[in-house]
This record gives sequence, structure tokens and C-alpha cells, in this order.
Amino acid sequence: QQKFERLEWTDEARALLARLVSAVRPLVARRGVLPTVGFYQTPPVWDEHAEDAPPELAAICAEIDALSLDLNGALRMLRVTAMLEASTAPVDRRVKPLRSTIRQLEQVCVRIALVTALRDRPPENRTGSHPGWDSPKVRAAALVAAVHVLGPEVLAQYLQNLDVQDSKVLLAVFHLVRQTGLPRPESVTDEEWPLLRASWIQGILFHGIDHPDGQVRVGAMRALAKIRGDGSRSLSEDDWYAWWREEILPAARELRGATPTPPAQ
Repeated sequence: QQKFERLEWTDEARALLARLVSAVRPLVARRGVLPTVGFYQTPPVWDEHAEDAPPELAAICAEIDALSLDLNGALRMLRVTAMLEASTAPVDRRVKPLRSTIRQLEQVCVRIALVTALRDRPPENRTGSHPGWDSPKVRAAALVAAVHVLGPEVLAQYLQNLDVQDSKVLLAVFHLVRQTGLPRPESVTDEEWPLLRASWIQGILFHGIDHPDGQVRVGAMRALAKIRGDGSRSLSEDDWYAWWREEILPAARELRGATPTPPAQ
């Protein structure tokens, strides 16, 4: 797959865009100027009775959809395709492939931006310095947004690695669990889910008992209340440890002899 990096266009990209402009030109809804390669030309009048997308346009849009784009490449491609789509009539069904491509490019831009924010690392090539990189606040906000946009699988990844998370990211994780409960990954079978659930509860309980930040401990216990689902509002470490010992741990021991290690009280 081709990759458009930063703001530089490859010859393949230029040729693809030139083909796209040529395919869109017959679909323009009004007189104006439509950019082509090297000059501007007045487009023809829109045929309001046509409905089927030209095969060439559908093929070009499929090629764009198949591209592997970085953020800058996706943004630039989005600007070009959106400009071309804006020159057509909103009700023109022939432009459907282009509109679908624009939606996909928008999703690519959002997805890459969120993944970048989850890491919040400085770019490899940059000038000067910026003290805002590697901010726990940015990563926590990105996590909340990513779960809402990309789905609960993102939260599942963080629940697997609670021990390496900053306090603000932990608070975001527990906030999300308090909102939605524990996410069950699609790849997890019915046999695997109870043990995975028990291991996540163990990790949350560990932070509810031993984390040095009081806000994190409270957030963990509120998340446990959501998981337990009986309306409990206890902020007692002893209460949650007892629940783990009496209900979660015995159930885990029955699963193929695999037992999560209980946290130290």
C-alpha cells in the first residue's frame, strides 16, 4: 500500500488526484472553477436526471479507501476530496462513492489523532521544544474520547495494564468502568470471560486498597460498585476485600484450576 507522508505528494498521489478531478468534473452542479492539473476549466452543467455513479469515480474512490495514510496525508486528501464534493449538488446520488470516501477519511483522521493523543509523544522530526508532551491529562482525556469513538476494546487494553498507568489515566479508566461496566472483548469466549473478569477486578481492587492517591482509591471502589451491581456505595477497603475473598476468588478457583492472586490486605 502507498503512504502519503507529511505534506509531500508522490507521483502516484498526483496521478490519482488528477483522475479524481476528471471523474468529478461531469458531476459539478454549477458553473465555477474546478481545479485540474496545471489549469482551471469551467465545468459543464449538472445532469439532474442521472443517478448512477460513473464507474471510474467508484474505482478511484476504492483506490483512495485502500491507501495507508498518516495523519498529514489523510488531512490533505480529505481537504481535496471535500473541495471536490462541495462543487456537486447535495442531492446528486452519483457522488455517493466520493461522499463515502470523505467519511472514511474523516474517520481515519480522528482515529490517528486519538491514537497519537493516547501516547502523547513528540513527533520524530520537529524543531524547537514543547513542554506539553507526555501529559497524563492529555492521555486521560484521549482515553475517554477513544472509548466513545473507537469502542470498548480500548478500555479492555488499559484494564490489562493497570499497573503501568499514571494516576490521571487510572481515574479515567475507573470513570469509564463506572459508566459502562467491564467491557467484554469480542474475542473472549464464554469459558475465558469469568477468569478475565476476575483478573480485572483484582487489578482494580489492588488500586482501591494500596494506591497512594486517595482519589484513585475512591475511583477504584466506585468502579467496583458498578461491577458488583447491588447499589453499594461503600468506600471501605475491608468491604471490598471481603467481597473479593468471599465471592470473586472462590468462583475463579473453579475455573480450570487457575486462580488470580489475591491482593495483600
